[in-house]
Amino acid sequence: MKIGNVCMESWGLGDPQDAVGLGACSGTINQRWKAVPSGQYQQIIGAKGLCLESRKGASDNGAPLDL
Repeated sequence: MKIGNVCMESWGLGDPQDAVGLGACSGTINQRWKAVPSGQYQQIIGAKGLCLESRKGASDNGAPLDL
């Protein structure tokens, strides 16, 4: 998922609780995301089929993201 000149990526091996941030676009597996319908919403799925989620359920602007 490209944002400006950088890509959203999982930092780590794609394991549960790996942090997610921005990095130089390389097309590697940790930068591949897909939106999957889930009821009225979409889930964002990344490495190893894990969902993108806010860390510890945080809902504030700028909340950190994890797999």
